[in-house]
Parts: sequence; structure tokens; C-alpha cells
Amino acid sequence: MNSQPWEFVIVQDQALVDKLADLKYNLTLNMAPPGTDKESFKERADAQKNSFRNASILAVFNKTGQDASAWAAIENISLAAVAEGLGSGITFYAPEERSMITKLLELPVNYELSAVLKIGMPGEEGYDRDKNPNGPRRPEFSWLHKNKYKKTE
Repeated sequence: MNSQPWEFVIVQDQALVDKLADLKYNLTLNMAPPGTDKESFKERADAQKNSFRNASILAVFNKTGQDASAWAAIENISLAAVAEGLGSGITFYAPEERSMITKLLELPVNYELSAVLKIGMPGEEGYDRDKNPNGPRRPEFSWLHKNKYKKTE
């Protein structure tokens, strides 16, 4: 319907970038389930915080309840960045942090944060997918099925 319910905020003020990074850092630290190794979550939080350095920061907002269009825009921006040889990282926040960021960047009350997009030169080491804290990657194309879903081992 071409309603274009999104708004984009390029965040260049280093103090604002630092606040976004700190919010993500604290959110990640607080995600550690009781009884887990807090040090591994600190490493993850540090890595996420550091990913805000030397990146262009784009906060993507949508009119409340209309996030599908914003996500299509985020995907297209990410694909365009990668096509230009850049790295792209999508940062998610919990509802409380999204609300704080919406206020911090002074969006009207009828808008909510979809995500923060970080774009920049990819690091030389890249992301070690074999050390993913969420578990090993699925075998290549194990998610692709023909005609009907077929369970793979």
C-alpha cells in the first residue's frame, strides 16, 4: 500500500553512539540465565559494544504496529551494503531499551525502534561461526526442502 511507515536516523554524535552501545552491553549482560558462566556473556557483551566503533550507525524506526516495511528496508540496506563490500550488523534491543532509544533520538510517540544497523568495513578476522555461543551452524542447505518438508538429521 506504499504507506512508507519508517523513519531513519543516522547517529553521528559519539555520545549517542556510546549510549546505544552501552544499552546493548547491559542488555546482553542481563540476558545471562542464572547459573551460567557470566564471563562468556561479558565477552559477548564486550564484542557487541566494540562493534559500534568505527561503524556508521543507522537507527530504523517504524510507526507503531507497522514493522514489516521497516524490516524489508533493513534487509535491503544490509544487502546493498554487502554488495558494496561493507559489513552489516543488525542490533536488536528489548522493548524497554527500544522505548529508551525512541526517546533518546526524539522520535514521536507513535514510532518505535525496529533495530539499529551498523555498517562499516568488515573486520579482518570476521565472525568465527564455529565458535557461535548459540551452538553450531546447521549443515549447509539443511533448511532447504523440495515440494514438502523433509526432516534432516
